[in-house]
Amino acid sequence: MKISVVVTVYNDQTYLAQCVQSLLDQTYEDYEIILIDDGSTDDSGAYCDQYAKTHAQVRVIHSQNQGVGAARNLGVKNAAGELITFVDADDFVGRDYLSQLASAHAKTGAEIALVNNNELHEANGTFYFFLPPELQGTQQLLTPKQAIEYQSSFPYNPPCFVRGTAKLAPRELYLTHPFPEGMMFEDEASTHQLYLAVEKIVVVHQDPYTYRVRPNSIVTGPLTDQRTLDLLRAFQIKVLDLVMAGIDVGSVKARLSGILQTDLATMIAQGRGDSLGSQEYQRLLKIANVLG
Repeated sequence: MKISVVVTVYNDQTYLAQCVQSLLDQTYEDYEIILIDDGSTDDSGAYCDQYAKTHAQVRVIHSQNQGVGAARNLGVKNAAGELITFVDADDFVGRDYLSQLASAHAKTGAEIALVNNNELHEANGTFYFFLPPELQGTQQLLTPKQAIEYQSSFPYNPPCFVRGTAKLAPRELYLTHPFPEGMMFEDEASTHQLYLAVEKIVVVHQDPYTYRVRPNSIVTGPLTDQRTLDLLRAFQIKVLDLVMAGIDVGSVKARLSGILQTDLATMIAQGRGDSLGSQEYQRLLKIANVLG
């Protein structure tokens, strides 16, 4: 089956070559690469155009800057593949990334296949790997409830169950369950919805996807009011969905409380203890009896 690899690009000229080359080197044959230039102000757009000129399987779509969610949705709408996977432009993948996902998807009949990831921390140039040797190369079939629980409780890098990247799913699923637009943390607000819409998920316990941890990214950047309130909005969507689905949200509460405590301590240390986001975090933590 044809796979469309959707790569969202915004001012990623430093990383784009490594990302695209890793995709061009795939052992899987039937695929296309769609580069969504989300209004970049550096030379990323020109780099994308050059790849499209020199590689037949690469297409480029230029758009005004609307954020990751809108860029991914645009890629899905324009995809020719029956299956979709997302790769961020500052990340890169191993040569068998698509083959591993496609094989697991076909052999198990699971609607969604996902792989783990390793992390490259840019600040110190160190790679971090999470899977123990005894799990490497194995597969695990999950129910939607199990996959959602793993977003908080998977012992080996739970964020791989939250992120929109490193997954393979039918284009139709993404068309009917688009990413939220106009907010950060679009993955937190939506990946569980994909799980709830299918019967089974397969996780391939391999880590061909390298997630780059950068200073000043959405996840590691300054704790602005927009960032903090978007995080709460994402969790509000998640909790409401899970409550309506009859899934216990205790693990979600514990994970959110941990995030709020860490971020609140950072905001206070930065002298932003009176900010709107900080006040809302403190209110929620008091309700959760974390602050007493």
